[in-house]
Amino acid sequence: MNAGDLGLLICAREFLSRVFPSCEISVSANWPDEPAYQENGFAVAPSPWSLSGLNMESSSLQQLRKFFFTSAKLYNTDPNHTFSDNDANCLRAAYKEADIIVSVPGNQFYSSGRFGWPFPISVTGLLLAQRYKKPLVVLPQSIGPLKRWWEKRLIRSAYGSAKRVFIRDENSLELAKAIGLPAEKVRYTPDLALGLQPGDFVRTLEVLQEAGVDLTKPKLGVTLISKMNHSFDSQEMYNYYAVLKSSLAYFAREHFVQIVFFNQVTGPTRVENDGIPTARMANSLQEIGIDAIHVDKRLPPALLKSCYGQMDAFLATRLHSGIYAIGMTVPTLFIGYLTKTQGIVRSLKIEDDFIDIADLREERVRSKLEDLWMNRIGKRKNLSNILAYAQQQIEESIELLKKDFSNV
Repeated sequence: MNAGDLGLLICAREFLSRVFPSCEISVSANWPDEPAYQENGFAVAPSPWSLSGLNMESSSLQQLRKFFFTSAKLYNTDPNHTFSDNDANCLRAAYKEADIIVSVPGNQFYSSGRFGWPFPISVTGLLLAQRYKKPLVVLPQSIGPLKRWWEKRLIRSAYGSAKRVFIRDENSLELAKAIGLPAEKVRYTPDLALGLQPGDFVRTLEVLQEAGVDLTKPKLGVTLISKMNHSFDSQEMYNYYAVLKSSLAYFAREHFVQIVFFNQVTGPTRVENDGIPTARMANSLQEIGIDAIHVDKRLPPALLKSCYGQMDAFLATRLHSGIYAIGMTVPTLFIGYLTKTQGIVRSLKIEDDFIDIADLREERVRSKLEDLWMNRIGKRKNLSNILAYAQQQIEESIELLKKDFSNV
């Protein structure tokens, strides 16, 4: 239900298949019952996160207690010992049978919550690679922000034993150096979703027309982010929605464009569903006479990317909506809510098209959108060059990983 994470998983499979032809992949998933796994042909095992009950409505204390019991089972590597917990046995078997453990691309490891919970659970999947004596490969990830010393220590321990650590942004590269990760293991590789293949063109036009998109009119695509429980400051989020509403209304009137909203993430929990605040904003803009459309559908990553490619420009708060858009050479203004976004735009050398969510002001958003719009033709050409170079860097990482495992 997170089109960014699903797109990354699909791209990870393609990347690994290039390195290890005919490999079999089993995904350790936080939400193993999501239909997208079956729809995309992935074999699934539960993750430590799932086994510890984080996808249930239980208290942190209950989760912590279950985590300790789960860890005791998972760290038992005796092949002759089984537990009554079939899900734990399933994950243990997956680690025993695996030749390589791969940490999927994305941003799993950053500080959250008042006490850093559930960070230890997230890292457990990596630490189990050591326990089962399996080589670990970290596909292009962002790390951080990390606020606590023990979080940095856990990451250093988990990543430090990896055979190769691919990092996708400059901020994370700086953090990797600061926490002491071995420089010879760490390599910059662009976000793999830049190479996601877009969906069918005819189906794309059908989706847009069914939603009411005017294909003859200039269009600005937009993704918003939900409040995500206590992850964001409430005042900051109030300002975010207010500033974007007024800025988009001004931009639509000034340039006679249609504002097209998309749902990049629709769950798995209600507080992660971007469609809720997106519907609210689209309706409020329509009420003041703005030509705003909400494509209120859960679309697969390839089709979303193709839809974004029909926009003349894009405003992205969800990172991978922006990555999909620039992957179609659509000039994009990024709103960053974690250090990963700033790090990625720095790495791709498009930092001028970025605003941190904490620094949102109407005059600044207006100015950035104006610059994006007036220079969109030149920006498209620049994005074509950036994509070509990014693909070259991804190819080099594939060849490097082949060499890493040439004697295995």
